[in-house]
Amino acid sequence: MLSSLPFNKKLLNLPKNPQWIVFCDFDETYYSHGMTEEQREDVKRLEAFVAEKSEAGQLLLGWVTGSSLDSVTSKMEKGGFHQFPHFIASNLGTEIVYTSDAHFGQPDAEWMKRLDAQGFSDEKIDDILETIREKGISLRPQTQLGSSGYKKNFYYQEQDERTDLYHLSFIQNTG
Repeated sequence: MLSSLPFNKKLLNLPKNPQWIVFCDFDETYYSHGMTEEQREDVKRLEAFVAEKSEAGQLLLGWVTGSSLDSVTSKMEKGGFHQFPHFIASNLGTEIVYTSDAHFGQPDAEWMKRLDAQGFSDEKIDDILETIREKGISLRPQTQLGSSGYKKNFYYQEQDERTDLYHLSFIQNTG
């Protein structure tokens, strides 16, 4: 997927022992959905700074986002971005993909093993949802953000403060 993108992209040098590792939210932080020309110029300057510090072996940059990798790359194209960060943690950080030359597009296998070891499964989510429903708590799927192997989103409809505190406490302690 990443290697067939329709825009030119620079791959950053991968520092061996960076002084700084920067994790940056992507949507509405690094990438503005209503990006102006002035903001595009700001992004160009930021990209130049990141490239300079990366080349010097000082900086490792990663974007963390609720968006899918497809959505991130589409936004990069719309925003006129010229380079990738060192990694992208998409789908609420549940999928980490490296974007350096040597490992371009490769998922972080160790991260996947850690997630797998947590026992996440559709069946577990269904069991948790059933337990929550049995308490009379209603959750609606949050489908506009999509789902992935480790990301399932739901809305809780606010009621009143006392009920909400009870429901949210129950939800947090379930699973």
